[in-house]
Amino acid sequence: IPLQSGDDNILKKMKRPYDAALFEKVIHKIHKNIPTAGIGVDTLIGFPSETDEQFENTYQLIKKLPISYLHVFPFSARKGTPAFHFDNKVDPKVIKSRCARMRELGKIKQKAFISAQLNKRQEGLVQHKPDSKTGVLKATTSNYLTVFLNKKYNLGGKIINLIPEQFDSDMNITGRIVE
Repeated sequence: IPLQSGDDNILKKMKRPYDAALFEKVIHKIHKNIPTAGIGVDTLIGFPSETDEQFENTYQLIKKLPISYLHVFPFSARKGTPAFHFDNKVDPKVIKSRCARMRELGKIKQKAFISAQLNKRQEGLVQHKPDSKTGVLKATTSNYLTVFLNKKYNLGGKIINLIPEQFDSDMNITGRIVE
């Protein structure tokens, strides 16, 4: 979901048709109706004139929301876009630092989301090809977890029951097929 910024002034400059409060309301509504939903959010960090306070508004909004995945994009001026001509560009070092901080938050959010899914039976769609590195099957659950499975059977394209059991520091999830 394209949040881009959690600061209303930046959202106005981006000509976004929503404010931070509406975004927050939508995320909470999704989470209330589908508590296990994997909610991914896009952010654009370092939009021209973004202050430390405005960045912090974005950071704090994301921190408090039940977000599972965070995609962090640094602003870069692109020809043909209105923002290409905006003044008050943010220093690239500041953008890099803010992006690193936001990515760390993203890892924390993703780790919490995966942890909450462990040892819970789920359905997953087995991918047609085994993982190129390990040769084992992978399945994707309805809440966007990719789970490496304990079997090498020919199950490509099938929906199976599985249990995610653990994950490593790279967020690779391993699990097992269950009946």
